[in-house]
Amino acid sequence: MRSGKRPTFKDREKSLKVLLINPFGIGDVLFSTPLIGILKDNLPRASLYYICNKWARGAIEACGELKKVFIFEKGDYRELWAKDKLRCLKEFTSFLNSIRRERFDIAIDMSMGHQYGFFLKLIGVPERVGFDYKGRGRFFTKRLKFNGFNDKPIGEYYKDLLRLIGLDIKDYPTKIWWTEDDEKQTDRFFKESGLKKGEDVIGIAPGGGASFGKEKIAFKRWPSDKFARLSESLMKDMNAKVILIWGPGEEPLIMSMLNSMAQRPIVAPQTTVREAASLMSRCDCVVCNDGGPLHMAVASGAKTVSIFGPSDQNIYGPYLKDNRHLVVTKDVDCRPCYKKFKIPECKNLKCLEGLNVDEVFSAVTEHMAELRRDVKAKTR
Repeated sequence: MRSGKRPTFKDREKSLKVLLINPFGIGDVLFSTPLIGILKDNLPRASLYYICNKWARGAIEACGELKKVFIFEKGDYRELWAKDKLRCLKEFTSFLNSIRRERFDIAIDMSMGHQYGFFLKLIGVPERVGFDYKGRGRFFTKRLKFNGFNDKPIGEYYKDLLRLIGLDIKDYPTKIWWTEDDEKQTDRFFKESGLKKGEDVIGIAPGGGASFGKEKIAFKRWPSDKFARLSESLMKDMNAKVILIWGPGEEPLIMSMLNSMAQRPIVAPQTTVREAASLMSRCDCVVCNDGGPLHMAVASGAKTVSIFGPSDQNIYGPYLKDNRHLVVTKDVDCRPCYKKFKIPECKNLKCLEGLNVDEVFSAVTEHMAELRRDVKAKTR
């Protein structure tokens, strides 16, 4: 007699198609990369797919475990809607049809909104798992009560979605993938820059923070003039080779640093996400702000020193926590003040402006010295 019990995901895994959705920035997408390993552990024969925005695509597009990465850029559709509503509807319908054709069995939605859940239901995805944030989880078949990233790393909240469907959870670190061509470009850059084995190579990534928007980007960035003075101190007092790492839209930031510096560092060319990750992986340490470049560096396997202002490093900081990653903060009573996804109103930014170059320089030098001691102890 046949049982009426519904088959589990593991029963169906040979033909199972799983869609991961994260429409946010590079850091958020990287926080979700441990889910790929967890899904493959539990469902090794399942096919995995991902939806992200065009800026975050570079973080995962070279991942061999993903069969396809779909790009959904809300801003592009908004612009098209303003110009040509009929064309916008046609293109959005085409996008939905490309998802429908895959006949997904389950979607893991990290968006916190109701829109993805609605359209997933509309196109017939039978199992829909996501956050029930402010009652927005009504279209999910399994929903996780959620009121924000409040008391643990973001990556742990994402893992909770897999716990909802009964999967065994392991502590995978975040990961970023690049290609052989990206690796060759890094080889050429190091060779052309005259970088030699045994030298201290420190990457400086003074940008990032786009998730806060242009008007509030200073809330994510330690001032560029301080990054410039830090770079000079590292070159002069540590005899380190400093590489400035930057991406699209950050050329003015790099130029303002260079114009204030007496000693010129090595300047990387404008890099894609994959190229930056490959480059960071070759550095002895990467110094950066709270934001995408930090999480790219962590996911690449680089050692980091990161500077946090309004955000809580226990939630938005390096993940998984590891002694290779040091967070520098200013001890002021009002931080962290970024909570419930609300960017604070602040006129002096004491948490960033008040953090001086000597404090960060000491943090970098002591961190690198401690890491060397750890390596020596392990090789004895």
